[in-house]
Amino acid sequence: MRLFECSRCHGQSSVEYLVVIAAFTGAFALAGNVDTLNKAIRDYFTDYSYAMAIAQVPDCINTYGESVGPVAGSVTLDKCPNLTNPKWPVSEVSVSWTQ
Repeated sequence: MRLFECSRCHGQSSVEYLVVIAAFTGAFALAGNVDTLNKAIRDYFTDYSYAMAIAQVPDCINTYGESVGPVAGSVTLDKCPNLTNPKWPVSEVSVSWTQ
């Protein structure tokens, strides 16, 4: 048995949220801070849309490795070149073997 069971109680939370939002909006309107509220909402959504538009940071460092018989090798490659200080993109090469 459920503690709070009501088959007719649908949408009560939505009505409560609307009442609270209307109360806060009315309080700001009566206090004369409508410009402050508008600026806060505009700044929030401007910052949010900017954050959503930023591209994902690429994964620049990749390591590739292979082994053939007793010889193994790996290469670390930087795929994101720095145009102000260009370097060779291969930063590390290693070769090993076992007997």
